[in-house]
Amino acid sequence: MLELKNVSFSYGELKVLDNFNLDVKKGECVCLWGKSGCGKTTALRIIMGLEKADSGLCLTPQKISCVFQEDRLINGLTLEKNIKLPLKREQYKKADMLIDKFGLAEFKNTRVSELSGGMKRRATIIRALSFEGDLLILDEAFNGIDAKMKEKIARVIKEEFLDNNKSVILVSHISSDAELLGARIIKM
Repeated sequence: MLELKNVSFSYGELKVLDNFNLDVKKGECVCLWGKSGCGKTTALRIIMGLEKADSGLCLTPQKISCVFQEDRLINGLTLEKNIKLPLKREQYKKADMLIDKFGLAEFKNTRVSELSGGMKRRATIIRALSFEGDLLILDEAFNGIDAKMKEKIARVIKEEFLDNNKSVILVSHISSDAELLGARIIKM
């Protein structure tokens, strides 16, 4: 599904990844774990093609869904428009179902600037799940979401991705997030 082999990357003189290896099988969830600045987000950026490794092998799926650390929403647009903006029309039905399932139906026409932080996070997760990639990347995706909603989201991720032989990469500093998804922890 995904393989990084002996991947190295530097920002100028600062070496962030040095012969980093990662192997993620179909239907598997892994959690990249480590202190700030150890290269977790850089590894994700390489996987997504947003950065090019200085050296090493990168075999990644073509279609990747992602929840970034930042919400990456357009404040002047409604919640629904933000979610559906990158989607194809045939993905709208799934987005509508998830908007309802994650308790945001009554806020569909609310501008993002008027939503709470947790609501914004749910919107970004809905957008990524509706995109239906072969790999789901969650970079600190559960920040600002209460425990009950995290459990609901984790169930949907398992059903939509892991049970369908798709993979998930999670970055989190909270061990219970990794446990919710049954993630194999990779210490960086």
